[in-house]
Amino acid sequence: MESQPKSKAGVFLGVGVFIATGLLAVFVLFRGEPPPPPGTVVRGSVSDEAPSLPPSALLSEELQRREEEEEAARRAAGGDRMMIQQDEMTSKLLERGRQPVGQQGPDEGREKAEPAGGRAMPNAAEAVSYEESKEGWSMIKLSAAEQAQLASIGAGIKTPDDAFSLGQDKALFKAVIEKIGNNPKLTKYILDNEFVVKGFMSRPRAQRNCSSKSAAMSHYSNPANTASGLELKVMNTMLKGNSETPSAFASSKMMGAFLECPALQQIMNDPDAVGTIIDKNPIAAQMLQDPGILKGMTANPALLSAYMGAQTGQKDR
Repeated sequence: MESQPKSKAGVFLGVGVFIATGLLAVFVLFRGEPPPPPGTVVRGSVSDEAPSLPPSALLSEELQRREEEEEAARRAAGGDRMMIQQDEMTSKLLERGRQPVGQQGPDEGREKAEPAGGRAMPNAAEAVSYEESKEGWSMIKLSAAEQAQLASIGAGIKTPDDAFSLGQDKALFKAVIEKIGNNPKLTKYILDNEFVVKGFMSRPRAQRNCSSKSAAMSHYSNPANTASGLELKVMNTMLKGNSETPSAFASSKMMGAFLECPALQQIMNDPDAVGTIIDKNPIAAQMLQDPGILKGMTANPALLSAYMGAQTGQKDR
């Protein structure tokens, strides 16, 4: 009787472990860290206060809130379009009334064609990133100031080689993510670049943990890899600096690469393996109580699908 509730909890935590440890992965997941020195006190959770509701209830609340926000946004967008159209028609009528009869141009009153995709071209203050038109590069648009900010910390990528090197250089990559971790837009910009992802996943340890279930289990089951002081400090910075950062990471191509790892897929399909990780690494499980991480789960359809599918499977057990 006790195994079924524990198994259900394990399913949820198993799915969420990808976000909790995935966020840490950009710092140490595939690198490994020595255990903290004896006597080091490490907090077991990144939250100051644990939510009173269980994780599954918090996830349901977050999904409902997200649906309500999207519906409100759709209604607001529809109302805004109507007002804009009315204003444009009024302006044209007034302008036409000011012109002497016979001086209207042949195209007067004809609707101006919208740019492709129905969106206005960005102005000078909203410069399009160099990478936007290139396949595999981030589609996030950065301002000149944001591009300069990335360049100042060594992340001013202009070529695929630059991006690959950034992902492959663990010291530089960690330093960059630590500095922009409280900025979800810049975080998504970097982690959505396929060449950055390929560079990161080309690291020997990343390849080993991605392909070998035993290697990944060894890493996930080691609390030292989750609890080392610097990494937990960075996690606190990311979650407390901006609650949208976990969502930016969870919906990125970097998370997609993690989810495609054969080793992680094998772990997700093995309830005993998930239970082992949770039993041996309680800190990772406690991190899943953070509302920011739960919110991040709702940002990735693959994670949601895995969770919902696992829940359905549990009902049949």
